[in-house]
Amino acid sequence: MKYLLTILFLLPCFVFSQKADESYAIYSQYLKRYQTKKGVKVRLVIKESLDYSSKYDEASLLSVVKDIKDYSDGKQSALLSFGLLPDGYAETLKKDTLWIPLIAELDKKLSDNSNIKNEFAPELETVVIGKREYNKYHNTEINKSYKSIQQGWDTFHHKYGKAALIGLSEIVSDGKRAVFYFTSNYGGLGGEGGLVLFYKENSKWRFLMYLRIWQA
Repeated sequence: MKYLLTILFLLPCFVFSQKADESYAIYSQYLKRYQTKKGVKVRLVIKESLDYSSKYDEASLLSVVKDIKDYSDGKQSALLSFGLLPDGYAETLKKDTLWIPLIAELDKKLSDNSNIKNEFAPELETVVIGKREYNKYHNTEINKSYKSIQQGWDTFHHKYGKAALIGLSEIVSDGKRAVFYFTSNYGGLGGEGGLVLFYKENSKWRFLMYLRIWQA
């Protein structure tokens, strides 16, 4: 009985794979918010595989974990890493320390390429492109000039119109909390990336916050 109680106590802390239908419901909910934030219904072109090694920032997500821990220990300056957070959100991270192992687990999974399918909400009108097509527009060679980068975007927009290029990682969840890495690029050097946090309330997933990690 003693061992059974221990397992039941620790069970909520275990990280497990998110069901596909739940994952795409979470993705879709956030992508709708993203479109609303943009003020226009931009078309969403989503990368089939998120290559985290080519992100703008070279810092590990473990630095985010460290900042959350530092804030929990009373270091207010740790929040500067995330820009301005809405009132109360910082306190949520401070009080609920179970976000920390989830983000740490996500950091491990980001070394594996995600495999995104076009199973988003139909009203989003999403398009999923593979690495071969992506490289036609956005080859990530370091020595590429600004001019060639812009030419790639011109070709991209010629095919897809006013669209944003979206990257999504696998969702890591413990059943009550869910987190994934999100990137968006929309031309030239414009783009950003960060963590999207959801929580489950009354059996429904609800958006909690977006922690921006980099912006170009």
